[in-house]
Amino acid sequence: LDAPLLGVIDVSGPMQAQTPEGSRITLAVDAAKAAVGLFSNTSEVGLWAFSVDHDPARDWTEIVPVRPINAAVGETTQAQLLTKGVESLPGITGGGTGLYDTALAAFRSAKAGYDPGKVNSVVLLTDGQNDDPRGISLETLLTNLRAEFDPAQPVMIITIGVGPDVDLDVLQQISAPTGAKAYEARDPAQIQAVFLDAMTARTTR
Repeated sequence: LDAPLLGVIDVSGPMQAQTPEGSRITLAVDAAKAAVGLFSNTSEVGLWAFSVDHDPARDWTEIVPVRPINAAVGETTQAQLLTKGVESLPGITGGGTGLYDTALAAFRSAKAGYDPGKVNSVVLLTDGQNDDPRGISLETLLTNLRAEFDPAQPVMIITIGVGPDVDLDVLQQISAPTGAKAYEARDPAQIQAVFLDAMTARTTR
């Protein structure tokens, strides 16, 4: 794949839930690490993590800025930083799911870094419903997405719901204003297959 992407992964407390194959967060980490290998060296990829008050000022934290996969960063590369970044996620899980604020912030960040001629996207993985009492509402999120989406410079929000607590209808509502799809992995063992399917399908828009 050769397209800018911001990966946004839920690190709320429920992501620690155990399955026969491992915790939800470790399965998500494995999926994200496999996805890194799909990108060409010129693709630009970044990583955020999110949960309620994950950062004192907001629900999301930039783990790795968006940069070309082959970029040299000090004595390492962007690809190595991404791998290290996703491997760090199990150690920072906790809190609630700050979904709406994070989705809007990620969309705006990807839009600000728009790369013409390519499929610009956010891939957001969550295992729950928004439970940030101080954040924006779903209506506010959708209103802003509809107003800010630019067909001439499209940025897709592809959502992936993991586990039984996800409201797929809400995820579909979040993805729809950007012309994207929502994916579902009710069985956490399906995370990697669904994640990779979402990643490859985005190039066919």
